[in-house]
Amino acid sequence: MMKSRMQVDQHLCDALNAIPYYIPTGCVPTHQQLSELEQHIRDLEAEQVLHFHFVVVVISILLSLDKGAETA
Repeated sequence: MMKSRMQVDQHLCDALNAIPYYIPTGCVPTHQQLSELEQHIRDLEAEQVLHFHFVVVVISILLSLDKGAETA
């Protein structure tokens, strides 16, 4: 499970240009580290949603500007 969660974390960090949560290689993570990893993933997922909404708003504005330029 931890490996897959680390992959999710890495994927989100790559998409958002963020720093992955660090758990040293070769050690058994503590319960606290696993909890922090899960929180880190939730935070990144929330940030990804915000980025998506921002892009939608920007695209809507650009489309509105383009439509206005066509009618002018």
